Amino acid sequence: MGDLKARGFNCRNCGAPVTLRGLSWTQTVTCPSCDAIQDPEDPNLLVLQEAERRQRVRPLIPLGTRGTIGGRQVEVIGFQYRTIEVDGETYGWSEYLLFNPYHGFRYLSDLRNPASVPVFLDCAYADVWPSNGNSAAPVESPPDLSGAASVRGAPEHWKVLLSRHARGVNVYHADGGASWIRLDDLYLQTWNADWVQYRLKLPTGG
Repeated sequence: MGDLKARGFNCRNCGAPVTLRGLSWTQTVTCPSCDAIQDPEDPNLLVLQEAERRQRVRPLIPLGTRGTIGGRQVEVIGFQYRTIEVDGETYGWSEYLLFNPYHGFRYLSDLRNPASVPVFLDCAYADVWPSNGNSAAPVESPPDLSGAASVRGAPEHWKVLLSRHARGVNVYHADGGASWIRLDDLYLQTWNADWVQYRLKLPTGG
């Protein structure tokens, strides 16, 4: 990547310089000054869309930064701040799009091990904010895994402890992947930064 040079043009909306970092793979580009989204192939094309005025999240790793991951040089060419809302509270994390012209794209997240961080679940309820406990003092187990006890006032984690998929549940994770997780192993996921992992002791059957 040493001889690879980024090209650019000026924003049609505000005139600020816009740098293209994904080469021919770039389909649209956002002006870093005014948030106007434009077609990079024709600098004379009218602005396709202007983003709404909003509080902006600045990346901690600036676009254009280069580094090495797994022995391969990569460049930060994209950034997004993703959020989920649980019980009226919004939680977010940053994701960076990395690029190497010979090996393609990969993502970098500021989450620790995003492949184990649940975002939502394929169950009777899409999201849940469970209490934690620990192996010495575990959370209360539901009387069974039918979901019948998951009523108003029941513990939050009972919402997803349903034997709906062969005593497991499909979980979408923060890294963009999805996997089937056994109900007994749901607390081995990383539900928050201070989460204590342990295996649940659930009713047999189901």
